[in-house]
This record gives sequence, C-alpha cells and structure tokens, in this order.
Amino acid sequence: MSTITSTSTSHIRRHSLLRSIVLGGLIIGIADAIIYHWFVSSVLGGYPLISVFQFIASGVLGESAFAGGIATALLGVLFHYTISIVIAGVFIWFIGVLITSGDALSAIAYLPVKVILLENLIKLIPIIVATLSGAWIYKEKPI
Repeated sequence: MSTITSTSTSHIRRHSLLRSIVLGGLIIGIADAIIYHWFVSSVLGGYPLISVFQFIASGVLGESAFAGGIATALLGVLFHYTISIVIAGVFIWFIGVLITSGDALSAIAYLPVKVILLENLIKLIPIIVATLSGAWIYKEKPI
C-alpha cells in the first residue's frame, strides 16, 4: 500500500513541477515579449515587431529568416518561448537543489548570475547550431 501511495505522490509531484516550469516559462516569455520585444525594441527602438521575432529565428536560419515573413516570425516566437521554458526549468531545478541543501544565501546570489548566463546563452545558441551543422550562419565569424 505504501508503494502505491509513494508512486502516486511522486507522479503528482512531477506533474506539479512540470506545470510550474511551463507556467513560469510562459510568464517569463510573455513579460519579456511585452516589455523588451514590443516596448523597448518596437515602440522605443522603432523596429517592427515581426522583425524582432525574425531576428530570433535568424539565430538558426541566418539571414533568410528576414525574408520568410510571418512564418519565420512565428518560428522566432516558438524559439522565444522554448528558451523561456528551459530557463524556467533550470531556475526551478537549481532553486530546488539549493533549498534542499539549505543554502538560501546561494539562492539569492544565483539570481544575478542567472541573468548574465541567460543573456550569454541566447547569444551562444546560433554559434552552437552553426558549429554543429558545420557551417557559419554569419558572414564573418562572431566575436
């Protein structure tokens, strides 16, 4: 009887964790899309919103993403939310590890590190994809 209880509790815990990761990623993605992509890039920067999401897709597709219209913009949206959900998952996993280890100070110190890693991870994805595919997406090698 205890085996059934622990298995069902474990299943519920995993389902709750997955739901938290997806919900957190969607919240992060929506906030980022509104604040940064729409307000900062489109309203203040003057770039059309479709170009902003095509720019995200260009990390994988290269320059051809800008000629792809709404399809590549939607691909950029998909990449945007995928990255947000992965980052939420890493954050929730890491905080869980820190909480179980009892090191709350490290959890607080992790937040600025996460932001720095997030910014650099997004910049590294096109380089990793280009390296794995054997072809550089950029006209010249990125710094």
